[in-house]
Amino acid sequence: MSANPITLSLEQLDELHTLQCCLSAIADLMIPCDDLHMVNRDELSCLLDYLTTRHVAVLKGVG
Repeated sequence: MSANPITLSLEQLDELHTLQCCLSAIADLMIPCDDLHMVNRDELSCLLDYLTTRHVAVLKGVG
């Protein structure tokens, strides 16, 4: 049997990339290391931006 390929929109691909960056930042933060310089600042920035964006979206939905 041939499986149907999954087709994703550009928006979905962008969201998946953002989530991967966020997960990578979390993984870096979970590593027990004395030096936080090991955390990728771009990925950490992506994580903070994503969480802030989602927070604002939820607050607007509530109000």
